[in-house]
Amino acid sequence: MTGIVDERLKKMGIELPKPLEPKVAKIRGVNIAGSFLFVSGQVPQWNGDMPFIGKVGREFTVEQGYQAARLSALNVIAHVKKALDG
Repeated sequence: MTGIVDERLKKMGIELPKPLEPKVAKIRGVNIAGSFLFVSGQVPQWNGDMPFIGKVGREFTVEQGYQAARLSALNVIAHVKKALDG
């Protein structure tokens, strides 16, 4: 199943970040419990770099806010892929 997702992402020119575990508290990026997969603690990081720290309208523009949200979503996909690929 993840092969289909990989192929689609490649066609769209989308590269996923490395799925790194959050470094705060005891939050895990992903957890599988039975037939459920839970994702949490995702932030706009790119392979360990945090390019967006602050608030939209203060430190960042709305466009940069969209970029940060997209990066967080890519991290969700990366964590799910890692969990499903084993």
